Amino acid sequence: MSATQIPIPDLRFESSFFNSLQSKANSEHQNKLSKQNIQQQELENPKGPVPITPGIIIQVILKDVLIMPLLQGIIWSGILIVAKPWLSYVARSGREYGVQLFQSLGFKSRQLKRV
Repeated sequence: MSATQIPIPDLRFESSFFNSLQSKANSEHQNKLSKQNIQQQELENPKGPVPITPGIIIQVILKDVLIMPLLQGIIWSGILIVAKPWLSYVARSGREYGVQLFQSLGFKSRQLKRV
């Protein structure tokens, strides 16, 4: 009996960066061909590899290395700033209910310091 294996995602920067370059180059190439009114069959089956230009590299670097991590950091820190009062309330309530549960089981507890 063999267990099904879950595919492990490739987290290396090089392969994900290359995939981003390829997808951006393909979309740029399709946009260029559609502007030139090329037939649909040639759009689906391009001849040869799509060239990756310096402009595509700059766009992918700006998006993947600078803009997206910056936005993710801003959003995550904003969520944590907004959630801090609620999280401290949850921690305080958890301590109080934990003491009550501990005492209801017949154990003695020390007095908790207020933070």
